[in-house]
Amino acid sequence: AEDPGAADVFIAFTRYSQGPLPEDLLEVLPCPALLMWGTEDPWEPIALGRNFARFSCVEEFIELPGAGHCPQDEAPELVNPILQR
Repeated sequence: AEDPGAADVFIAFTRYSQGPLPEDLLEVLPCPALLMWGTEDPWEPIALGRNFARFSCVEEFIELPGAGHCPQDEAPELVNPILQR
């Protein structure tokens, strides 16, 4: 957060002002995808994640109960075993 330009990156992310949207990327992703989504994400509702699961590249959509927006930090005990398999 203290690096030069960090604030600009955060603002660009929150405004979606740069780069493609996930739905644009998933449409052309050339490899299989696994999506994990926290059921309690306050900013990106689980319904949005379920909608992304419709793309043909998504082989598996996993709901992480009780996890929020950063499940890898909030619930590594759920995320890590999935990544390890």
